[in-house]
Amino acid sequence: LRAAYRFSWNLPFTRETLASVPHLMVPADCDIYPNFNRHQDLFPETGGFVGAAMLRLCRRVYWEYQRQLWDPAVPEMIAEDEEKALREAEALDFRRLREAREAAVERAEVAVAEMKAAKVSPATVAEIEDMLALRRDELAAAKAAEQNAEAQGDDSPVELESALLHLGLVGVLLLDTRLCALSPGGALLDVDSQPFLPVAFWDLLTQELEMDSPMRALIVISELPIADTAREGVQAAAEALGPYDPVNGRWSAHAEDQEKLLGKLFDWKAKEAYRELTFISGGLCAASQSEVLDMNWSGLDKSGERSKHLIVGPITDNVSELPPPLAASLSPDSRFSFLHRPLRGQRNYAEALLKVPLHAPAKVAAAKIIGQYYEEVNVVVGPVVGLVTAHTVVVVLEVDAEAPVSCVLVETLTGGERRQLKLLPANRPFPYLFEDLTPERHYLIRFEGVENADTRFGGFTTPPRHQPEVGLGNDLDMGGDDGDGGGVTMVVVSGDSPLKGIADAGGSDDEEEELGDEAREGMDAEELLAAEGQKGKGVSSLWQTISAVAERPFGGLDATLHIGGQVDMDGVTNDAAALIGRAAREPPGSKVREQLEEAALDRLRDAYRTHWNLPGTRQALAQGCHLMLRARADVGAAVLGPARSP
Repeated sequence: LRAAYRFSWNLPFTRETLASVPHLMVPADCDIYPNFNRHQDLFPETGGFVGAAMLRLCRRVYWEYQRQLWDPAVPEMIAEDEEKALREAEALDFRRLREAREAAVERAEVAVAEMKAAKVSPATVAEIEDMLALRRDELAAAKAAEQNAEAQGDDSPVELESALLHLGLVGVLLLDTRLCALSPGGALLDVDSQPFLPVAFWDLLTQELEMDSPMRALIVISELPIADTAREGVQAAAEALGPYDPVNGRWSAHAEDQEKLLGKLFDWKAKEAYRELTFISGGLCAASQSEVLDMNWSGLDKSGERSKHLIVGPITDNVSELPPPLAASLSPDSRFSFLHRPLRGQRNYAEALLKVPLHAPAKVAAAKIIGQYYEEVNVVVGPVVGLVTAHTVVVVLEVDAEAPVSCVLVETLTGGERRQLKLLPANRPFPYLFEDLTPERHYLIRFEGVENADTRFGGFTTPPRHQPEVGLGNDLDMGGDDGDGGGVTMVVVSGDSPLKGIADAGGSDDEEEELGDEAREGMDAEELLAAEGQKGKGVSSLWQTISAVAERPFGGLDATLHIGGQVDMDGVTNDAAALIGRAAREPPGSKVREQLEEAALDRLRDAYRTHWNLPGTRQALAQGCHLMLRARADVGAAVLGPARSP
């Protein structure tokens, strides 16, 4: 059991974080076993002694690694737990001895009855009856020993796992709703008698809140959100799924305890205008900057009716969505309501700044969920889909700032997702390589962590495992395999000069006739390319034609082959050459020289940023498969000189 902590707490960055700042920890079910307090296999009737022993050991390991961080009494608790374990082991031995003696008596009684029925000699029967009497004496002694061990068993109350810690003027209330379901020996209490919050907790809370204390702010920390969702839906789910389902661990499934706790906390806050109340929780694999509202607020300051509720996580686990409703009262007769502002699709942590001056009201100066992605990061170029095979794909993206960005592939047939999170450099194209894809599947490409993700998406279709034939189309004149066999159908493009294309594109004001969805549906790649190609001859129209075919799932177009002139470098190479010339006059390795060389590179990249963001071009590059061959135009006349006649 300790090996789980040794592994997790030695992971990169986890170890350094745990060693750097103070830590307070609240147990969740997964720190013991998922849904352990309502898991049917762990109740005494099913799990027996083994289940109880495992739960007790898991609790002890939690004490060693987590509770010991704030409770100096843990060593004494562990010593007492050892004594309890010895007593329970002794009681188990007596129980097993009693069961063995009962089995021996039963066998002896059967033997005596059989011998009498067979009319065995009285002397032999008497000898067996003497043995039976001895076995009965041994059974009586075993029963007495078992009863004595049970009488000496531990009847002390369960250790209270909830606590209220005082950190100067700030109180931290750690709430436990799981471990209170265990007996001192680790056995689960019956599901109907498990307390959600035990009596000892209410005594502790009442004493702390009513005493004359300098506490001016209270932070309430719980595994699951206290004001999580409307009670009606949770209670209906609990009734439908039964008492052993995890939904019974939600606060809204325990309306009485939920209302009572919130009432006590907000009443404490309302008594003094300088008091502050904040809630922090996790457990849902979803994050939200939420608020709890007391609709019967009795305090003098109206703003006190709202308390911040940070719902945190996960930091590494899979992300879920916060279920609706996002704003509602807990129930029609409740005095409390909630408002959730979820952070979607991001792993995260929370930051909070609580100001507690001695002669002014306490105040939450800042409370924010920090997601894994940065704000105001935008895609500069891409996505551009590269080589697509039956099992792999390359997707290139460029962003305007160094930032973590996730590329997500969604298989349209099943909805399954594959994702890669990469730290992308600023203003440099970066490749994502996905492997182990499924042949003959269509995938959508989307991104997380960029502001303009709603316009930066793409798609591709993986080919079959074997494609024996290849067909090439020159511009829009397709020629491929006309038979029934497999093949590769390509569009081939070259000489893509955007300035010339734009100058040539404005020839006609006639409206183009759009192909309807029904007309498109029955066309293969060649027919659709031919039909789309009749709509216009400008560069934008041609690229839009290719894009319209490439974006169709299983549309028949396997790749677009670029055989030179993907960009027009003549507009940037002179500027880059001037920067390189200036750099050459600086000492090698100097910072100025490095900056000038980087500026020259960035100027060359501007050609791609301009060209590959043109209407039609950008959409086409984001769909299908693109293979590129460098030609003279991709380097520029300023570098290679003017083209010579052969």
